[in-house]
Amino acid sequence: MDGSCQCYPEWKGRECEILWSECADPTCSGHGQCVTGECHCYDGYGGESCEQRTCISSNCTGHGVCTDGTCRCFSGWSGAACDIPVPVMHTASLNSAAFSTERDAMGSHPPGTNRPTTSSGSSRGGSDSTRAQLDERVLKSCDLDCGSHAQCVLNKADQPLCQCEPGWSGLLCDRKLCDPRCFDHGHCSNGTCVCQVGWNGKHCTLDGCPDQCSGVGRCLADLDGLYSCHCPPERKGSACQAKVELICDDQEDNDEDHSPPTCWDLKSQLRTLGCTLVPDLISQLLSLVHGKANSRY
Repeated sequence: MDGSCQCYPEWKGRECEILWSECADPTCSGHGQCVTGECHCYDGYGGESCEQRTCISSNCTGHGVCTDGTCRCFSGWSGAACDIPVPVMHTASLNSAAFSTERDAMGSHPPGTNRPTTSSGSSRGGSDSTRAQLDERVLKSCDLDCGSHAQCVLNKADQPLCQCEPGWSGLLCDRKLCDPRCFDHGHCSNGTCVCQVGWNGKHCTLDGCPDQCSGVGRCLADLDGLYSCHCPPERKGSACQAKVELICDDQEDNDEDHSPPTCWDLKSQLRTLGCTLVPDLISQLLSLVHGKANSRY
């Protein structure tokens, strides 16, 4: 033995003070969820209790260096994980394009000479052609790759930018948004609402541990991450709000339900039905040896 505690199967911790189904810090430092005794940390956190700040991507997706839990991005990259390319803005001057297009459409001519006209002799036709060429140039100047959740548009300064579809955000519209209800009892992780301890549902609107389990139960998550109250033996109900009748024969209203005492102890119910309890086989064998019908291993 090295002086450390050797815990029984259902216990853990330095002094065997923590049940296996519980986490050392039930809140996981506010940065994760406790599921069957282990903290499942949110993006950007690590450690046994999610107490350590880490980079979302350990190598910053190859476009930066992780320093003190923060990605320091190389030139040309941005984002918490250095996974967002910084777009090169191409300025498309509408006035410049218009002048250039009109000059090309009219052709060059010496000063003082008449300007050429279209074959139909209509200056109106030349204007329409110029406008069509101008529109084509403006469209071609919006050359950002905005992915499948946005379209490239020009702002008032003729600079291209990504206009996101509803439900998406980010410089390149690659971040999925969550329903606003998520932020009451959870946080958004790429379109998925991750609930705080005790809350369930797609938008974290369902209280899995009502009234904090009445202060007597434990709020634990199952393998699916759904929270519910785990009540002590003397309590029952979704919030451990009701007492259990544990003392069967005292004729007192222990569960405070204002009804005659009802105990669901099996032996008491059998006696109520007039049944005679028969000792189990092991008890009968022991009684032959020791003369005690109530003996147990």
